[in-house]
Amino acid sequence: MFAVDVCNLPATGSTMGVVFAGLFLLVAGVIVTQWLRRSSSRLSVVVAPLVLLGGLVMVPSMTDPCSTPTTTVAPTTTVAPTTTVAPTTTVAPTTTVAPTTTVAPTTTVAPTTTVAPTTTIPAVVFQVGETGPGGGTVFYVASSPFVSTGSDCGTNCSYLEVAPGVKTAAAWCSDITTLIGTSTAIGSGMANTTSADVVCTSGAIQQAADFANNGKTDWFLPSKDELSKLQIEHVAAGVTDDLVLSSSEPNASTMYLMKMSTGNFLTSPPKNLSSFFVVPIRAF
Repeated sequence: MFAVDVCNLPATGSTMGVVFAGLFLLVAGVIVTQWLRRSSSRLSVVVAPLVLLGGLVMVPSMTDPCSTPTTTVAPTTTVAPTTTVAPTTTVAPTTTVAPTTTVAPTTTVAPTTTVAPTTTIPAVVFQVGETGPGGGTVFYVASSPFVSTGSDCGTNCSYLEVAPGVKTAAAWCSDITTLIGTSTAIGSGMANTTSADVVCTSGAIQQAADFANNGKTDWFLPSKDELSKLQIEHVAAGVTDDLVLSSSEPNASTMYLMKMSTGNFLTSPPKNLSSFFVVPIRAF
């Protein structure tokens, strides 16, 4: 058996050239053969080589199909890939700052209260012998305030004044049988007079209760102890009458009567005897 070297056919482009070349040689061979027969080989020696030579000229140059075709490869230039690097821009990190709201400090203003200016009225200090608010003469100054129920000073009384120029004479009360229940203490003269005035329709009690002077109407008949204070200052107070009635009663039929010159009290004169003096006083 013959060993036949088989090689790979050329690529598609080279195969088409071989086919055309083969067809050309086949046709040329047939023509030359026919021509030779007719010309009795007279021109074969000259024409045949020319035809073949022309065919070879027309057939493109071919390389051995079994040889490795030499491919002239343009020198490869390895170009490093160009990397277009965008310029680096350093961007400062964006910090979102909450908008600052300036809040005016809240000032709590206490509501303004308009206070009427306080006028400090200096306390009026009275001395014994001076003229009191009722126009009378001050005869008693207390060391501490006392109560005179029914008087303008009420629970804060400090002075006693005697009415000026009163020297009337009268019986103590029209009722000579009722015990009024009077007291003898300092500050009780006003309450004694008010209580007795309900029973008495005339007499010294009623005269003292109805007395008014210098715009003051809270006058009364003095109690036993108040009359004792008047006796101490009776000269300075202008009280020269000797027998002066009090609003205090020891029993239902009599009252305390002072002898101003001595300071002694009489407890036996009847309430209806009309020869004793009425001297109103007031507390303030």
